[in-house]
Amino acid sequence: PAHLPPTHAAAADAATAPATAATALRHRYAFLFLARGTKEGAVDKSKRVRTAAKGPAKAPKARPATTFERSVYTACLAIPRGSVCSYGAIADAIGAGCARSVGAALRRNPYAPIVPCHRVVASSGELGGFTGSWARGGDALAPSQLRKVQMLRGERVDVDVASGGARATVPPDAFASADALTERMPAAAEELEGIMSERSWDVEHTGSANER
Repeated sequence: PAHLPPTHAAAADAATAPATAATALRHRYAFLFLARGTKEGAVDKSKRVRTAAKGPAKAPKARPATTFERSVYTACLAIPRGSVCSYGAIADAIGAGCARSVGAALRRNPYAPIVPCHRVVASSGELGGFTGSWARGGDALAPSQLRKVQMLRGERVDVDVASGGARATVPPDAFASADALTERMPAAAEELEGIMSERSWDVEHTGSANER
């Protein structure tokens, strides 16, 4: 600058020279950066168009129920409305598995609530689990268990929820007898076949099972 002494002016010019040169280069080759950005934007847009054309991703088809699981679901259908059954009693009725394996099969029940797994409780009369949730150690009932209470009460099962909501039980007279379960099993097996056929049609034609 003219107003600075010669030595100071030379120093100022030397300090601003790199910045001035860099600015000149950016202006000179700006079209290259612009072209690169345009190309990348076009690629991104092309990807979005291809993704949209494919449509929403379809959920993977559920695996077929095993023979044991089908037996468990049949026993569930055999439980009369307004009654409950224990996990162990279902194992006894189908002659296979145990209370724990019955519970595992019910956690994978794809036909709920048509196949009424909410009617299965612990042998002690306690509510047991529902949709994989099970309150333990004095914890409050899980939201899914509260839904199980509502569903059972809607079927006129007398469910007693303790003060504080940490425990729910059904009375002994709410349990279906083994004879009643056995008597209803043949009709329940036919009903399950119809349910499975309908659900298979839903998956095949819509890509996912209908919500029940």
